[in-house]
Amino acid sequence: MRQIVIVTAAAWIAVIVALVGATAMIVTGPQKADVAAISSPIDIVQMTRDAKNLPVEQFDTF
Repeated sequence: MRQIVIVTAAAWIAVIVALVGATAMIVTGPQKADVAAISSPIDIVQMTRDAKNLPVEQFDTF
């Protein structure tokens, strides 16, 4: 009977420590993410066309 009480108390202590640690990590985290500035629109179609003519890499095998 005493072992159940000890195990339960240890589990509750572990839960409390985990919650305090998680709360501390959330509080010290970044408050607001900055948005990256885009100088010009990204043309996906043109990027795909440009990527078609890239040379194929050759690797030496042993």
